[in-house]
Amino acid sequence: MATGDNIPFLAVTLISIAVAGALAYDGPFWASASRAMPVAVAGTAMGLINAVGNLGGFVGPYVGGYLQDVTHGSFLATSIFLACCLLAAGLVMLSLRRGGDRPVAGGPLQEGKQGRAGAEKPTHNIS
Repeated sequence: MATGDNIPFLAVTLISIAVAGALAYDGPFWASASRAMPVAVAGTAMGLINAVGNLGGFVGPYVGGYLQDVTHGSFLATSIFLACCLLAAGLVMLSLRRGGDRPVAGGPLQEGKQGRAGAEKPTHNIS
């Protein structure tokens, strides 16, 4: 059986491909997240997304270690827990509706449009 000790170049190459695949979602995720919410709450919502992600970075390994301790070293319970978390996250994403790209009522874009709508158009008199 070949391991990373036997062929270090192959190990580094495959780890690099795995990391690239794991991080490839970052750009599209943050772009779609910022477009899916109204402009007025985008910053707060992005902060909340980041906070929940950081919380998950603590809770996942903590619960995984606890489940491995309870099951005497078996990774099956941890795998089932993480799979259920992934399924729940997918169901939450499917239940969200698209609500971004709409101006906020009374926001700066709306006020600017109202100000221009009431202005009279200049007339050009050609003599």
